[in-house]
Amino acid sequence: MAIASGLSRSALAFRLLSPQVVAPRASKFPGSIQVSAVIFVGLSTTRRNCSFVSMQSSLDTPPLIDVDCNLMHIDLQRFRIDSLANDKSLATPLDILLQDAVQEQNIVGILSPSSTIEEAKASAHVLQQVPLDTLVIRSTVGVHPYHINDANLRDKSLEQHMEIAKDLLRSKPVLFTAVGECGLDASEGFPPVASQIPWFQAQIEIAEELQLPLFVHERLAFDATMDLLQNVNVPIIIHCFTGSSGELQAYIKRGYSVSISGFIFKEEAAGICECLRDGVVPLDKLMIETDAPYMGFAGCRDRYVAKNDAFVQTLNSKKRKRLLNSTYPNVPSSLPAIFTKVLEEMNTGRTERGCASLSGYEMALHLNRNANGFFKFGLDM
Repeated sequence: MAIASGLSRSALAFRLLSPQVVAPRASKFPGSIQVSAVIFVGLSTTRRNCSFVSMQSSLDTPPLIDVDCNLMHIDLQRFRIDSLANDKSLATPLDILLQDAVQEQNIVGILSPSSTIEEAKASAHVLQQVPLDTLVIRSTVGVHPYHINDANLRDKSLEQHMEIAKDLLRSKPVLFTAVGECGLDASEGFPPVASQIPWFQAQIEIAEELQLPLFVHERLAFDATMDLLQNVNVPIIIHCFTGSSGELQAYIKRGYSVSISGFIFKEEAAGICECLRDGVVPLDKLMIETDAPYMGFAGCRDRYVAKNDAFVQTLNSKKRKRLLNSTYPNVPSSLPAIFTKVLEEMNTGRTERGCASLSGYEMALHLNRNANGFFKFGLDM
């Protein structure tokens, strides 16, 4: 069917079964947290047809795919404007998708990656139950470099954990379409890179064995990452790229895809913007993501707040200020802002080079085709 608007509330009216608490959410930061997993029914195999030609011009944004939104993260599940009146309030998983601000952004696909194998197990029970005729969700199986020393990994060997990961990938091939989130991170507070390397190597081997794409996290570890990926022969995406222009060019030269997040709004992203303007990043290697609840930026929650203005005005000044000024948690409705920024940077460069500008729908078509093919969303385009 042709998509001419955002998600409707009725389309996401799930029927709830009994809730159950699953394994602790594998946060990218320390702390013990749990995700409340409510299983939904109504799984559809309907193939969704996104028509980019007949889109209504009145829409703020064309259909978009978010290639990293951490739907299983407790902070994203908890965040509702009305929950500020009751800090103990906890939304059900995926409740964020019911919010008007999210529904109106025309998000047709979301990749919700796993940071641990336990999170992937929970995702298998939650994410695949979203009705596919309204929103397509895909996921990954892997161990984020932050979590390689987690206590719950010590009961088994690395090889045993990788066998579990392979079993998950084989058991849910429609849901789990890539290996990751895996990679290397030399940031403060992370395990030593030398300890991360065996885990990254093992997940690379799984991707090659199963011929699945790699969803790679890299921070301050460019050289080691390039060395480990040198002879890998599966599709690779460097998600939420935050490195230098030289590193971006090197990844692109290798043929890797990259995804751009709200980091593009930061001063440190000047090199990324320059690469977009200079045409360094081919249109067929580019995707966008929110990385919600992470990678927030000034204004990332503006649409979300605006849709709840009446309630916001009832908050005391302290809570109102916290809501308006905070960038965490980032929310799915920030994706169009990232899309617009990427489009503006690319069109600035195209104009300077004497090339025709891309329309929003042309740009969205390129981005969505890339994401659709890479992560097997199964959308007709």
